[in-house]
Amino acid sequence: MNSLKHSIVFLCIGFVWLQPLYADSSPDNINHAENASQQRDIDRLRSKASSGDPEAQYQLALAFAQGKGLAADAELAAHWLRKSAELGYAPAQYRLGMRLLEGQGVKAAPAEGIKWLRRAARQNLAEAQQALGLAILQGRGAEPDKNEAKAWLEKAATQGNADAAFALGKLLMSDANPAAARPWLEKAARAGNPDAVYALARLDSAGQPGQWRAKMQAAAKLGYAPAQYDLAVAFVQGQFGLEKNPAQGALWMRKAAQQGFTRALYDLGWLYETGTGIPRDKDKAFQWYRKAASKNFAPALYRLAIAHANGDGVEKNFDTSFDYLSRAAIQGSRDAQYALGVLYDNGEGVNQDFAKAMQWYKTAAAQGDPKAMYAIGNLHANGYGVKKDLARARTWYCKAARLGLPQARKILDDPVDIDQACPP
Repeated sequence: MNSLKHSIVFLCIGFVWLQPLYADSSPDNINHAENASQQRDIDRLRSKASSGDPEAQYQLALAFAQGKGLAADAELAAHWLRKSAELGYAPAQYRLGMRLLEGQGVKAAPAEGIKWLRRAARQNLAEAQQALGLAILQGRGAEPDKNEAKAWLEKAATQGNADAAFALGKLLMSDANPAAARPWLEKAARAGNPDAVYALARLDSAGQPGQWRAKMQAAAKLGYAPAQYDLAVAFVQGQFGLEKNPAQGALWMRKAAQQGFTRALYDLGWLYETGTGIPRDKDKAFQWYRKAASKNFAPALYRLAIAHANGDGVEKNFDTSFDYLSRAAIQGSRDAQYALGVLYDNGEGVNQDFAKAMQWYKTAAAQGDPKAMYAIGNLHANGYGVKKDLARARTWYCKAARLGLPQARKILDDPVDIDQACPP
């Protein structure tokens, strides 16, 4: 009996002792405790920052920038960054320099931004060295200087900054120095930089198909959309020693398209339209064409223009077709430019306007379209919108004939030697 009493007393004591623990574990109480602790940390940080501790000033600036523990305030973030930077704290100098360069939370002042980046870079902060190198290369806040840019990028890359190593490799590639670029690209690639893996694959594409395959697949597996796209094309066409495999190509094309890679959006539409590697499906094809067109990709805009003009898989609608055609022409599609010229030349769906026809023909001709050159010749030969000029017409016919346009050769009486028929 006494033993039972003791057990009951013990349980009661235990129950009373446990109650506060359960009460303190409620979400509200936990949050309150965390908030109180966070506030104490902020108060200590403010105190240290006000006492002139540059690291505390930097941390307080970050807290204001990110809204951690206090209300976000870009001006106060810049204020404490500057205080820390003026005391020589390299991370603060770097961040202040970037804010001034970009105009983030402060009025843009690129020249002052470069000044602070230099101070941080001279303290051997790799991020600052990389940012300074790229800014000088682009002429932001300082005169462009490729040699100084290379020097800073090399300093950062030597410290293991993969982005700097890639930028340096890319810069050396632009100097037509692939031998010097390769070690830096390889350094960046080993650090997992997908741009570098892709660049190495492109570098190997000419004479080392095996290396191209390995590196392109590695970049593709890292989720790098341009590599996924190139790999897709290689599988579809059987390039670089890969066995032709349209289904595998479609798989990689979809991966690139799902990341929004513009060319892949269009080409995936083409794969659906032609049934290459995937079941033919025009509805899906035009869904992907529209996605590419929404990015103003000229081939997609032109394809949709033709489709709406003919009612091919979509509603036949001249206005929609003309809108897509105009956008494609503005984006540089020479086929669209020539087609617009034809519409204005013939007055099809628009008021006949030989001046606009000539404008679009010349725009397409400047991109090497022989049909547009022939059409310009016709306008001059007939005096449509311009003074009749047979000599000028012949000049344009000759341009088209040199590019192999049959009707141009025919109008010139099919000369055996086009250069003799069309002297310079």
